Amino acid sequence: MRSKKFRRSLRKYGKRLSRMCAALAPRFDEEAVHRIRTTVKKFRALLRCWGRKGRRGLNADFKELYRLLGELRNIQLFLRSLHEKPPELAAWARAHAAGLERRWQNLYDPSIVRKQVRMAGQRPRKKPLKAFLRKERTRVRSLLGERPLADETIHSIRKVLKDMQYTVDKTPDELKRLADEAGRFVDSRMGVSMINAGIKEGVHTPAVLRLKDNLERLKFRRKRRAVRALTRWEP
Repeated sequence: MRSKKFRRSLRKYGKRLSRMCAALAPRFDEEAVHRIRTTVKKFRALLRCWGRKGRRGLNADFKELYRLLGELRNIQLFLRSLHEKPPELAAWARAHAAGLERRWQNLYDPSIVRKQVRMAGQRPRKKPLKAFLRKERTRVRSLLGERPLADETIHSIRKVLKDMQYTVDKTPDELKRLADEAGRFVDSRMGVSMINAGIKEGVHTPAVLRLKDNLERLKFRRKRRAVRALTRWEP
């Protein structure tokens, strides 16, 4: 990616973020939340790769907006997987989603997004892509050195793989396959975490406990596949 393309891409993602964030409430459409999250990830990956020192990250308020949408996205995916069963868990999840939506609306201000988007006007560093990809591969090798691979480590590896995808013009098939494999495990882990949160808040009927048992078994199988794929890869 050349510097002109870098600036064009940042401006494109910045305008898209301003437009999508302004239109998000009050519906908080599932696909709209997903598109904002994906655009932020691409914007952030480009800043990490090409941005100058001190201008490579997300500002605090924007980061909090992004975090809230991440929690909301997880709840929305969880609700979709439930198909309203068990109903008591679905009701809890909907109430939790509504609370996240209120918090986002209370925090959101167009100036927060504009402040973040202004970073799109910076001049890029010279020829950073090879150094960035080398650094990210080193991070993955370090993470893969852990034994056994912890749940959070697999999640961290997936985030690095996605950043690498977002900064290259053509994503290698192997990189995409590994990110997808790790992503399926992360989804299962998220589901178990949601059920545990519901149980902690009093939603612990026999149907909920059976669902938790089933999801934990799925999580175990997906983790085993993700670990097998990742440990066979040579970054």
